[in-house]
Amino acid sequence: MLFRSEETFAVEDYYALDDARWVDVFCSRVAVVQGGTENGRLSIFDSSGGSLALLDTFTFNGATDAEAKTTVEVVGHKAFIAAGSGGVQILSVNSGDVLGSVANSGGAVANAVTVDDDLLFISGGEGVYVAQLDEPASASNDVDPLGI
Repeated sequence: MLFRSEETFAVEDYYALDDARWVDVFCSRVAVVQGGTENGRLSIFDSSGGSLALLDTFTFNGATDAEAKTTVEVVGHKAFIAAGSGGVQILSVNSGDVLGSVANSGGAVANAVTVDDDLLFISGGEGVYVAQLDEPASASNDVDPLGI
């Protein structure tokens, strides 16, 4: 992963990651999802000060399909991860705790997920399906399990 200056686009820092699939930026942090043979991984970096400092890496169920798409969107310090055959996994970006999950619909796999208030829109390879949270994603904390 390259970290570039906003003004000159010069490379300021670099961090090698195997099977990196998607990135999201929140506050002064960067979330990267990676595939794996046994589990997916979520790596959290601090990007303040013009460099990338790895804060932690967490594993989650899914993202084991080679060369598959796996997206992440961070809302309210929760990472919503489209984890292929693992459905959607929701992790705390601070602790790595699993706060919830959404199983795949039918024979589909979760390729991408985006969050809008209390709704999750999930691209499943065979179409798009919607899951609803008990409360808006940004309103809930990153400690208690989410109701889906």
